[in-house]
Amino acid sequence: MNKKTGILAAILFAGITAGAYAEFGIGVQFSGGYAGGSLGGPSLLISPNERLHFIIDWYIGDDTIVAFGADIWALDISLTQLGPGNLSLFVGPGPYGRVGLYKNGDFSMAAGVRVPVGVHWRVQGFDPFVLIAPALDIKFIPSFNLNDWIGFSAAAGVRFWF
Repeated sequence: MNKKTGILAAILFAGITAGAYAEFGIGVQFSGGYAGGSLGGPSLLISPNERLHFIIDWYIGDDTIVAFGADIWALDISLTQLGPGNLSLFVGPGPYGRVGLYKNGDFSMAAGVRVPVGVHWRVQGFDPFVLIAPALDIKFIPSFNLNDWIGFSAAAGVRFWF
């Protein structure tokens, strides 16, 4: 899948989910670390509602890696009113997966669970956030591997609500 195809698929997915919900969000996040499929670049965010957030991340170069995840904000606790918006704390587990095809011909697959903890500032139609996310990472192709099974990432981003 090339970059244009991935972006088109994400936009189509956002359009399909928009019809099912009165409000949906689309945005971008930048992450660092190596957990939960984080590839260190921009990730596309699609939120069919305020509690469910899909993440699509890709790296296309000599190697091709695609990662995806879903965060379910089990807790979204209001901390304070901040200017025109509300500052809230969120916590929620989510599954993720990662597929890699490397220039040397290797293929890999990994999956796991991450638990993002962060704050977001919900203003009319606009939602910047920061988070940290410890994760359990299990590599199962080309071989089952738990050597580096605990990971950690951090991210900052913004979501726009329609």
